[in-house]
Amino acid sequence: MAENPEAPGSIDGESPILDVQGLVKQYPGTRALDSADFSLRSGEIHTLVGSNGAGKSTLVKMISGRERPDRGRLLVDGELVEPGVANYLTRYSIGYVSQEGSLDPELTAYENVYLGRELTTRGLVSYRRMRREARALADEFGFAVDLDRRVRELSPPDRKVVEILRALSVRPRILILDEPTAAIPKPDIEHLLGLMRTLRSRASIIFISHYMEEIFSVSDRITVMRDGRRVWVGDAADTAPDRLVAGMLGDKAYRAHQAVGSHSRVERASEGPVRLAVEGLRTRDGAVEDASLTVRGGEVVGLFGMVGAGKTELLEALYGMRRSESATFDVGGGGDGGRWSVRSAQTAGVALVPEDRLKNALVGEETGGWNLAAPHWRRAPRLFPRLGRLEAGLSEQARGLVTIKGDVTGQPISTLSGGNKQKVSVCRWLVNGRPPEILLLDEPTQGLDVVAREEIYQLIRRLADDGTAVVLASSDLDEAVTVSDRVVVMKAGTTREMQPDQQSRDSLLLEATSDVGAERGTDHV
Repeated sequence: MAENPEAPGSIDGESPILDVQGLVKQYPGTRALDSADFSLRSGEIHTLVGSNGAGKSTLVKMISGRERPDRGRLLVDGELVEPGVANYLTRYSIGYVSQEGSLDPELTAYENVYLGRELTTRGLVSYRRMRREARALADEFGFAVDLDRRVRELSPPDRKVVEILRALSVRPRILILDEPTAAIPKPDIEHLLGLMRTLRSRASIIFISHYMEEIFSVSDRITVMRDGRRVWVGDAADTAPDRLVAGMLGDKAYRAHQAVGSHSRVERASEGPVRLAVEGLRTRDGAVEDASLTVRGGEVVGLFGMVGAGKTELLEALYGMRRSESATFDVGGGGDGGRWSVRSAQTAGVALVPEDRLKNALVGEETGGWNLAAPHWRRAPRLFPRLGRLEAGLSEQARGLVTIKGDVTGQPISTLSGGNKQKVSVCRWLVNGRPPEILLLDEPTQGLDVVAREEIYQLIRRLADDGTAVVLASSDLDEAVTVSDRVVVMKAGTTREMQPDQQSRDSLLLEATSDVGAERGTDHV
């Protein structure tokens, strides 16, 4: 690299539409922002990159008015922004799509589009008008979603579309997109990236992504953050991918990363006992039509398919969250699929790391230590007297498994970065005793940077080496192929066991994407 990636980039030329100066934000046990600077020019797409916990999401929360900085200044068009002012987003023409989502699950999609800014007719809230305007907005920007359904009934990709529509409904001059592509299928990703290119004539865009293909496809400028600070900024056209990774990690960690290299497939003999055997499973709601799966102890089986293929629903059925019917259903040595429940799954040694971590795994207002302890409360009567010590001990155990930034024991889980939340979601089943017999992982590295992903991959390998049967559901083909011993393809609610000579990327992709689109790019930072 010709330049030191830690050297701050100069921001000169035209006056920025947004100028962030020296923002500081302190949470209990961690400084999320440490004199952070950022600048957004009119009509540009400016991408923020950085490792999980670098401060990206915290920075855009400050810009969007979700949280107040402890120190520093925000200026829009040279005007000092007033944090906490009424109708903040409307006043400053800011649209915000958060990483975790902020929709009301009990309201319809169209009600959420105008939540807090309800449309009225003759002084009364007009649901008919909101429904009409939301439909017109979706048509204008080319999004297909059932706006009449309650948000809790929508898939994660459709919920993300509703959030994007809500952001666009304010006709923003500044549009913030915090990892908007993490949970949506390839065709919608391409549509969103194309929309971003079109919107730059009307709005300046702040974009957060871990995927190199996306970053260099749409970015005009790129800012790298590390430890709550801006460490580099430059034009995307003049930037190499290695420059971004070096800036994210720092020189020492970058050299170590280069020495290790990317993850590679490890062949492992699959001679352990059968821990999971399902034949002809069908969920009562029809989301899974015909699924068959066999996994042995010490084996990692990849369940590859596009978003919406039925992977999540199958794992939920195996964990007892979704009612199912099957000809053969044997999990952990017993169990009737029709009577299978979460309690019986846990008794059999089954653990699930769900895709939607905040909805199905973590409690945002509780601490990281509390969330780590929650799966172990079956022993609650004798744990409560020493619950504080238990949470502290589990937090230390989790830190021994993966790198987690922040005060895991005492810090509310909602204040951790998305990547660190995901690590807690994985580790909660791996602390306080022996690991599960069967571990079901649903998109476990979604939203993680390259280093964090490698940590999770190594953790999966260690668990399999110790005898755990692992099912890894992923829409990332590179992940499924390199981490798994073999890959099962899922499409339209059905599974297909691929033969050894069909385990190539081309064969798997062809089977999974026929009539459903193509694979997303997998290079990430």
